Amino acid sequence: MRPSKKWVRIRACRMPQSPRAKRPPSGDWRVKRKRGAVMSVRRFWTNVAVTPHADGFQILLDGKAALTPARAPLATRHLRLAEAVAAEWAAAGEIIDPRMMPMTGFLNAIIDRVGPNRAALAGDVARYAEHELLCYRAAYPAELARRQALAWDPLLRWCGDTFGAVLLSAEGVLSIQQPSDAIARISAAVNALDDYRLAVAVKLAGLYKSTVLTLAVVHGHCEGSEAYDASRIEEDYQAEQWGLDAEAARRVARERSDLAEACRLLSLLDGEG
Repeated sequence: MRPSKKWVRIRACRMPQSPRAKRPPSGDWRVKRKRGAVMSVRRFWTNVAVTPHADGFQILLDGKAALTPARAPLATRHLRLAEAVAAEWAAAGEIIDPRMMPMTGFLNAIIDRVGPNRAALAGDVARYAEHELLCYRAAYPAELARRQALAWDPLLRWCGDTFGAVLLSAEGVLSIQQPSDAIARISAAVNALDDYRLAVAVKLAGLYKSTVLTLAVVHGHCEGSEAYDASRIEEDYQAEQWGLDAEAARRVARERSDLAEACRLLSLLDGEG
């Protein structure tokens, strides 16, 4: 009797890998994408360890150095970060899910992408200051304007006191020409971040759409969730009036998850150079 199409499809999915198929090199973790889909990679190690390295601490898989996608040693000068990355590798299941390894993803990006592209990435973060979110105020409703002033004015004063960068604010959406000296000082502050904090800043700036909020969180002036709420004052006010649709709610949940991961990385750097 001929098997059903459903049975054939299941058997096809469970067929063993061809003996000629290449396994990932020991210690090398590569997740390939095909048309936006993450290709699965099987766990190929048993033991995970953190050992001293020229760059601080490196991750070993079965005694061999773990590598980034660009085949650099997966190493960091921050012990707590190294331990967090090692814990992700130790907790990985039979099939690697990179979404469950956010600190590994950050460290890969810091080594492979942030270091070689510092100027461009710092420029992307600093560029938000040219049209700084906190400087564009609502004229009405009065309650919205009050909320913006309450949350944003202290942050702009902090920016001026800390970096000497005094930004101009105005009501409405017409473009504000910020003082070139203020933009230069903010740009210098972003460029002064080390690779780790710059990686966090890139993520935060994309979420907040604000250089001032990004610097406030990276420098420990305010919490990441507090800054996120400050970046969404108008959206939250509108949601109170008209409700939040399902897609917007899902987007906010995703952004808060991304924010939590970035802030966790930042916490693993606190107290370490």
